[in-house]
Amino acid sequence: MDEQNEPISVRYPCIVHFRNRYGEERPIGQAKSYGEVIGTIEPFMYKRNFKYYYIRSWMEKDAQILDVGSHTEFFVLRPNKVRTEVSHAKNT
Repeated sequence: MDEQNEPISVRYPCIVHFRNRYGEERPIGQAKSYGEVIGTIEPFMYKRNFKYYYIRSWMEKDAQILDVGSHTEFFVLRPNKVRTEVSHAKNT
């Protein structure tokens, strides 16, 4: 999948979570673009010997859910709410 097929509802930067079959989530990475999301989930799936042939997505409250064909496990994109402080001090 390339960035031309990027879902329009994703907000970046985001935290990429893995949701297991019990509904428990854990963060597995951060992403600043859709390409980085794919770059985070592909190695995760590779380590677990899971291949995907499509990605379906939908919004659920404040998160985007990515379905890669598991039926019970999903990837969840949540906005990164950590803000970077910027100094506005005057140089004297």
